[in-house]
Amino acid sequence: MAFDALKKFFAEKILLPRVFRMDVPGYIVGKFYTFEGQSAFVRSIFMPEHFFTCLETRIEKKLGKNGLKRLYCVGKKFGWRFSKLHHLSTKNVRNSVDLTANFLETLYAEKLSVNEVDVQKKWIQLETIELAITRVNNGGYALPIGAWAGVWAFLNRDLKLECALEKRKSSVHVLSAGPRELLKKSKKSFFECDLQPKAFSRNYTTLNTPPTQITGGYVSLNSLLDSNFFNYEAGKLELKTPRERFVSTEVSLLYWLEEEFGDLVEEAAFECFSEIGKANKSNGSASLFLAHLLTALGFGLVDASEGRNKNVALKGFPCLDEKSNACKQRFVQGATKGIYAGFDGSKAKLKKISTMFIDNKLAINLKLG
Repeated sequence: MAFDALKKFFAEKILLPRVFRMDVPGYIVGKFYTFEGQSAFVRSIFMPEHFFTCLETRIEKKLGKNGLKRLYCVGKKFGWRFSKLHHLSTKNVRNSVDLTANFLETLYAEKLSVNEVDVQKKWIQLETIELAITRVNNGGYALPIGAWAGVWAFLNRDLKLECALEKRKSSVHVLSAGPRELLKKSKKSFFECDLQPKAFSRNYTTLNTPPTQITGGYVSLNSLLDSNFFNYEAGKLELKTPRERFVSTEVSLLYWLEEEFGDLVEEAAFECFSEIGKANKSNGSASLFLAHLLTALGFGLVDASEGRNKNVALKGFPCLDEKSNACKQRFVQGATKGIYAGFDGSKAKLKKISTMFIDNKLAINLKLG
């Protein structure tokens, strides 16, 4: 089945330049060379927009402004890592801004334009239309507000640069980033986060590279786009039933959210995926739907069994570093239980979770009953 014009645009923007490969089941990876000739490798996943809005709501309700500040700091740390992984050039900030804005527009917004840049003052304003997460709740403290603060801080080699959000119209928002004193003078509300970048794992590429051969009938995101299970239009990747937007993120954001917010991540994932499951229960098998969905979104090669006692196995799960096997994987727990609850109303409980490295790939096994 051929791509329609919009899907062809998505493929040409993302697949053909090999910024991301989405034709490998269980893996969404970027392996490419920067304009300065440096090699780069990135492992990404797609997560529901509703998960982020739900998580923000729970954080604000339980932890207040301090919780939102912590969320912003996670996003800022992620934005810095994103920039370093992609080897964004700090030598020509203006050129890097244009390249980064075009790339982010493709994944996160219907329109993203650079309104104002003052390299000397380290100041920038971006105007966005239909910006992911922000368009729903006028928030987006991790993505995109904190993340853009991290990107801008990296480009200017200044850890204390911050980002503020301003709503202009119903779907139009402006991101302003720069020194704290300039944001204060412009009377913009923002958080202050003293960024402390974390070191990268030397084994990141090894832990996240797809196997040379994959058998077993697993699906890729590319194949689900081709079959109209997903749709892409003007910066939005959407599941067709229900109409749920998904946003791309490098895997570190998942681990840092779980590290910071634990139970709230699981609760938000459960709420989001139970709605997805409920809308798709006429599709037959909850286990097959779960396996196909998580595999296509980049969470590794997923198998799930039917029956009262369910086993869910994820092979080649995205890794942050060699300690990823110690993570409780709250997002996956919530998503898995949510799909089953949405399909048949069952309240499956986690009986056991095991995580281990097999041939330098992270394997997760969940037993539910």
